[in-house]
Parts: sequence; C-alpha cells; structure tokens
Amino acid sequence: MPDWALEAIGAAIDKERTSKSYGGQGKKTWWLPPFSFSSANPPETILQPRIAPGDCWPFQGSRGHVVIRLPEQIWPTAFTIWHISAAVSPSGEVSSAPKEFAVSGVDEATAETLLGTFTYDVHKEIAQTFHVQKELPRTFRYIKFQVQSNWGNPEYTCVYRVQVHGKTASPNDHPELPTACATSREGTFLRQEKDARGPGSKGQACHHTEEQGDRVGSAQPRDGSIKSSKPCLTG
Repeated sequence: MPDWALEAIGAAIDKERTSKSYGGQGKKTWWLPPFSFSSANPPETILQPRIAPGDCWPFQGSRGHVVIRLPEQIWPTAFTIWHISAAVSPSGEVSSAPKEFAVSGVDEATAETLLGTFTYDVHKEIAQTFHVQKELPRTFRYIKFQVQSNWGNPEYTCVYRVQVHGKTASPNDHPELPTACATSREGTFLRQEKDARGPGSKGQACHHTEEQGDRVGSAQPRDGSIKSSKPCLTG
C-alpha cells in the first residue's frame, strides 16, 4: 500500500494544529532514567522511514494529536502505526507507546470527519495496520492522528511513525473499504488481496503476502532487532 505520509514526497506537519513536543524547543537536557535526551525530536520525525530506538516524536502526557498535511487530496483507506518493541528498548519496556487513538479527516475550515477509533497493541507486531471504519464522503488533504491513551507512562507518549494509505480519485469515485485483517510483521510489509469469489459475491477475504520493506530507512535484521546509539526517548 502506498504511504502518503512521507516527508520525502511532500507530506508535512500542520504545526498550528499539533500538540507541542515534550522537552520544548531549546537545547535543555532532560533526564529520564536510565537515559537522557537533549531537546525533543520534532513532529516531522513521524514522517520519516527510519525506525530505531529514540527516533520518535514525544509529547507530554498520554493525550495529544498531530495533523499531517498530505502531498495531495486522497481517499484514505488505512493507517499504519509503528513503535519499537520492548526487546530493543534500552529501558526494556514500551509504556510510552500509543494505545487508544482516533483518526479523522480534516478540511481547511478545521471541520473533522471521524474515520475510526483503534487500539495499538504493544504485544503484537511493531507495525500495525488499521482500516477506515466507514464509507468516506470525500477526499482529504489533512489527516489528524489523536492519541487518547498510552501504555502507562505518566510523563510522555512517543510516536515513531504514522503511515497514511489510500489513493487519489475523482470526486465520483469511492474506493472499496478493505477488510480489516492485515497487519505487518517486523521487517516486512503485508499486502492485502481480495479473494476472487465470482460475480455477485458480497464477501471478500484478505490474503497476506510478504513484501520486503524498503520503506524502513536501513535494512533491519530478520530477528526484528534494531540498533541505534542515539540516547533518546525510547519506550
């Protein structure tokens, strides 16, 4: 599935409608045992393909939001959320990972259309795909990702990567909503394909097909481990 939330292809953060980064704008060093970080990563971090401990956008507390400006109008069909696993976290846990969240389409006048509410499960794959839960009335240029809770960290929440999937279309075209059954494994992406059941069939199923993920900035080991020497926010 194409990813429209990549800075490399023109996606950007609407900073006026995005929560402030945890740590402020200066060079102040914050100490969060057993590690520290100097100045917060900006929200643009979630538009990068690199997934490594510390390469995340932190905001204060367990509730926050980010508005992504896509490079063009699209029909959103699904969203993929990334977070590192506890196995590669320097702190050994991932309590700062988003848990419950909502995704909305936003227009220029700030009106919002809810596209679905979801739960990221830290006990599953590091990349989890969630499908739009309702028929879309139109295309959107802005997507709002709103975190409503995390996995227990009272100080901050860390968002590693948000992907927006969909397609460009004319106003009269409505993309078919896919069955919500695909996620991705560590180091791979899963592609959905409809099950051909003959004309007139209303049912559809998903088949998972692995595709090596060149969307991650650097090749990751097959065991899912991710190495980084950057001492930043991780869990």
